[in-house]
Amino acid sequence: GNPRGYGAKVELVSPRANQRRWITGGGSFQSVDAPTAYFGIGEAEVEKELSVRVIFADGKTSEQRIDRPNQNVIMEYKGAAAGK
Repeated sequence: GNPRGYGAKVELVSPRANQRRWITGGGSFQSVDAPTAYFGIGEAEVEKELSVRVIFADGKTSEQRIDRPNQNVIMEYKGAAAGK
């Protein structure tokens, strides 16, 4: 299994531009990066329609709308749809 989602691409989808992060297991010598993606948006983006999309390593996808800034979103593989 892959409970931490290593290899997944995480996107913040907005009308202005998408931002992308990848979940990797690498890091400095003898360490591992946390399986977390952080995104920054400007004040103007707060009122626009935003969503987080995860494309897992096997191509399945999951997407969730963001209704407010400064929140944690946990995306799970369970329930992900087959990729396009």
